[in-house]
Amino acid sequence: REVGGDGFCITHIGSRRNFVRDASAHTSACGGGAEMVYCESVGHGSSIWEKYQCSKCDYAATYDTCSYVNTDTASRGRIRSRKQPETNIRIIKSAREAGGNLSKARELFTGAGIVMPAYRNMLEQESKIREVIESLSEERLEQNRREHCAAARRVPDYHGDIVWRDSKGELRSTCRGAACMDGGGLTRAYNHRYKGNQAAFIVISLVTNMPIGIVWTNNSCGKCIRALYKYQRSGNATSSANYMQHMKHGGVCYRNSKCGPGTAEEPSAEQAAEEFLLNDAGEYRGDDTAIFLDEVVSDNDTRAPNKFIAKQAEIIGENAWRRFSPLVTVSA
Repeated sequence: REVGGDGFCITHIGSRRNFVRDASAHTSACGGGAEMVYCESVGHGSSIWEKYQCSKCDYAATYDTCSYVNTDTASRGRIRSRKQPETNIRIIKSAREAGGNLSKARELFTGAGIVMPAYRNMLEQESKIREVIESLSEERLEQNRREHCAAARRVPDYHGDIVWRDSKGELRSTCRGAACMDGGGLTRAYNHRYKGNQAAFIVISLVTNMPIGIVWTNNSCGKCIRALYKYQRSGNATSSANYMQHMKHGGVCYRNSKCGPGTAEEPSAEQAAEEFLLNDAGEYRGDDTAIFLDEVVSDNDTRAPNKFIAKQAEIIGENAWRRFSPLVTVSA
């Protein structure tokens, strides 16, 4: 797009210095009162490309406010890979890491008169970055669990693994461990009540002091609400009984729980207990990453620890309970 003369932009300092240096060197060498004359400018998101022509010869110089990068994240879903302005990627990534709302970040920059990418393009790139960050988070949790198992088995007074048979009858040897756990809602209002829609349940290893389990819940989805409003405005809404079937929409639904932030801790504990032993397909994780928590530390403000212990005991079975006795020999 053609860029006008008003407004501000984010500029890479090194790129600007290099352009001034090269342009000054040419005008000095060309002599005769030569100067660089502005010709045109093109904007690409928050990046601006400008062209300058020497007044004495055919020499032309271009200036980019930032460099263009080709990342795997920005190129996801495209047949041909295309370089993106580095400033675009940095703004979206930093807003994600800071926990800020992308619309508020764009509102801040545009309110200050700074050139910004189109909001639709920012949302597209943000969704790709979010998917990559979430996948990296799962990989890091898997690595933390592997480190927990290795560290727990190196403890001098370690009593040995829990030996049990899974639903297929195969013998499993699962690492014991100790961890602390707690949950929290997004926002608290007056009278100590939650007014948000999201909650998180976190389990931290007491052996490595690293998080080994995170369960995020959300009982609201903006797309579901928009679909419901569209149905209500259509004039065909008769009763609230059939509202749920008209809340269906395309894309990702961010509502993954029926529980609010104040009641999500206990079901999240059961989900975490299952994820410590089984993967998404319901299969055993493996002896190097599966964890059985035989010591749980919590503030005990809910029944989440009891739910966690009971769920893991249900998966392992009654025979494994006798493995806790110091009189029973277990595999090391």
